[in-house]
Amino acid sequence: MRKIGFFTSLAFMIGLGTAFGQGTSDYIKFKPGATPNDGELQIAVETWKTPDGRIVDLYGVVHIADKDYYQKVQGELNGYDAVLYEGVGATKEALAAKREAKGSSSGLSSFQRLFGSVLGLEFQMDGIAYVHTNLVHADMGMETFKRETKGKPLNPLEQYVSPEQLKNLKPLLDIGGKLLEAWMNSNPELRNSMKVKFGSQMSQADMTKQLPPKMYKTIVIDRNAIVMQVLAKQLKNHPGKKRLAIFYGAAHMPDFAVRFKQLGYTRVKSRWLTAWKIGNGAGF
Repeated sequence: MRKIGFFTSLAFMIGLGTAFGQGTSDYIKFKPGATPNDGELQIAVETWKTPDGRIVDLYGVVHIADKDYYQKVQGELNGYDAVLYEGVGATKEALAAKREAKGSSSGLSSFQRLFGSVLGLEFQMDGIAYVHTNLVHADMGMETFKRETKGKPLNPLEQYVSPEQLKNLKPLLDIGGKLLEAWMNSNPELRNSMKVKFGSQMSQADMTKQLPPKMYKTIVIDRNAIVMQVLAKQLKNHPGKKRLAIFYGAAHMPDFAVRFKQLGYTRVKSRWLTAWKIGNGAGF
């Protein structure tokens, strides 16, 4: 079995939903700034119109980002009639419980929070409130995912460290994370340099060259099919819903665009939101 490279695993963990993929440059880009330690990681929001005139927006997900970014995204998501969101087995109730228990999280969430704090960024589950009535879960259940992947982990770190080892390492990570965060706070240029490197490489990553084809199909294509089924039901059963959004990983967006075109949707516009403002930003 092909293993995901360690950097790709790290980018996967801190970055854009569950995977990167071909065509993600249309949905994520890094803009350098005036100095080597300035720049911006930007995520696209793409607007599509259905044949009957309703709006469906595609939002790329970033697992760790600036607090201001999440506040802006949250404000926008609150205005939709329905927001279809990702998360294998992650119902609104399950996500709300995880958010309340953030201090006792383990595994992937712990690493995401760790890297978020080290880089001066916020964790998505803390920045977005998964409690609003317009949220609609649109993803596989955990048992279905395990069956489709034959038990292979969604968390790429489990290729290197077992879930039990992650659990045992958590106290050390908590202590080490606080020390590393304090050190980074006193070395802002080093932190910015790391963010520039991560942001630049994340914008160029291609998980289709890392994941086995069957795993990529399950993680991206099959889950997108579920989203489209949920979207179809929302449009059919709720004609009063005029503005909908899909809040998912950037790797999923190219396939959504293909599916939308096949259904006769029209791309209306695309805009960019700054997820990471590094140093003085892009400056233009």
